[in-house]
Amino acid sequence: MPSDVLDAILLWAIEPGHGQIFALIDSLARFWEPFAVALFQRPSVFSLATQHLERAIDTFPGGVAGTNDHKHWAQSVNGIATFFGRVSLVNGWDFVAIMKPLVVQMNSIEARMSPILERLGPVVMEATLKWFELCHRLAMAIAVSEHHHMPLPDMYRGQYDGLYVAAFKQIWEARNRNRCMHPGCTGSMESRSAVCARCGVVRYCSRECQRASWKGEHKVLCGQIYALRVGLKMTDATSWEALVLDSKSPRSSVQLMDVIRPHAPDLDTDLVTAIVFGLAHLSSQLAANHSLN
Repeated sequence: MPSDVLDAILLWAIEPGHGQIFALIDSLARFWEPFAVALFQRPSVFSLATQHLERAIDTFPGGVAGTNDHKHWAQSVNGIATFFGRVSLVNGWDFVAIMKPLVVQMNSIEARMSPILERLGPVVMEATLKWFELCHRLAMAIAVSEHHHMPLPDMYRGQYDGLYVAAFKQIWEARNRNRCMHPGCTGSMESRSAVCARCGVVRYCSRECQRASWKGEHKVLCGQIYALRVGLKMTDATSWEALVLDSKSPRSSVQLMDVIRPHAPDLDTDLVTAIVFGLAHLSSQLAANHSLN
């Protein structure tokens, strides 16, 4: 049973300094769906990973940077950061809900860890730096989602704009790709392919690739993007393409927000965050596939 496997792994994970074990949890969640379901039913696992980061700061080894102690410490912290980053792409909706109580603690961890990251360098701690960047987006999404049924306070206005600008930047990049976006596609076509009629974003070179992708991950992402189109009242192809299809550059943040703000009270920012995670995951899959072909 997946829950039994998770219990067995957690027996190791509770030990201090065993941050690397979260890389195993991450791998199982990405490639074994029942395990992912069990994981997202256990918010305590995410709390435990956060506690490991807290302990890591308290036990950072002194001495000269670049020693084996530092390398072991960095591997452990990067392992936890990679777990958070990759698992967030497995189920963006549940991930945001689980992380809400932990975001303030994460921001505190980042503040305490910043001097350490500067000392070890961005290359050594790249995964951790990416995770803290994701934490900023989470904090932004959560702050906005808690206020999206009422006029947004001025303190959240810039954060609100940033969330949607980030989402539509990814949507524009996906819509204007010239390659098939089924991760398993081995074709080398570089001309524009057919776009999914429902989401109006993701492209495929054939019906076979579209069907294969739908059975994989596109069904969820497609529904999320379509729900955004409904919220923006852009279910017709003409208005949607006018916003996201431009062969030269994406819409400026000012142009974009002029379109979005009138619909803000009816938009679900957790949904937009899930779209950001979903498109980022798809982009990473395509990059990995391209490097293998």
